[in-house]
Amino acid sequence: MMITRSDLRAWRVGPVMYRWFLRAFPAGGSYADVHRALQREGYTDWANSLVEYGWSKWREEASFVQQDISAMGNISRVQTAGETSRPLASAEDNARFSCSGDNVKIASTGYAAQIASAGYSARIGSVGYNAHIGSSGDRGRIAVAGNSARISSVGDGTRIASTGMRVRISSLGDRNRIASSGDLTQLACFGAESKIANCADNIHIIASGENAVVASTGAVDSIILGPGGCAALAYHDGERMRFALAVEGENNIRAGVKYRLNEDHQFVEC
Repeated sequence: MMITRSDLRAWRVGPVMYRWFLRAFPAGGSYADVHRALQREGYTDWANSLVEYGWSKWREEASFVQQDISAMGNISRVQTAGETSRPLASAEDNARFSCSGDNVKIASTGYAAQIASAGYSARIGSVGYNAHIGSSGDRGRIAVAGNSARISSVGDGTRIASTGMRVRISSLGDRNRIASSGDLTQLACFGAESKIANCADNIHIIASGENAVVASTGAVDSIILGPGGCAALAYHDGERMRFALAVEGENNIRAGVKYRLNEDHQFVEC
């Protein structure tokens, strides 16, 4: 994911950031490198804006998950290495954690927390809007309560639960489970045999891994399935709630194609 001056012009960034980018990355730079440079030089607000731009541009690409987690390397004021049973906790705004080790436990309450974890069976809980979380390792557990959170996860068997509006979740790993209850959320799950449950409205869902299953009781604006995938989306027919079913390979439902429900509650290409 390369960022160029053309991207900054399209994003209409301010002149100060534009000049900084030209000095630091005259030939352009990767998303991860630019993010780290902004953090290193103390431009936290610009880094947060870059995250939002990156998610808006690349959220449908599986490789972006790795880039986002890489971007969060060495961000932290609090760092740990090795297995620890002692929870790390913060109640401050702009808290930063970077942890490398198995069975790590992190709890944060505050605005704009940044949490990076690499290791098996991490437990991460965040309360507060604008959180940015990256987790690399199998069997992670992530719970977030707050608007505008961004969550990237790489690892099999991960569990993610989110409450809050405008959340962005991207997951790369097999047998992952995602539950969301916030409106205007965007979910991207690229692993096989993943399960997504949603009860909010105006959601965009990507479940492009093999045999992924989606169930939603809220209004879904768009959905993409992978090979062997299926989805059940609730709708009201004027008298009662029902489910519209999409099964990849049946009724012209194809993997990798974006669909929505039309006024007749049929799946049509967006």
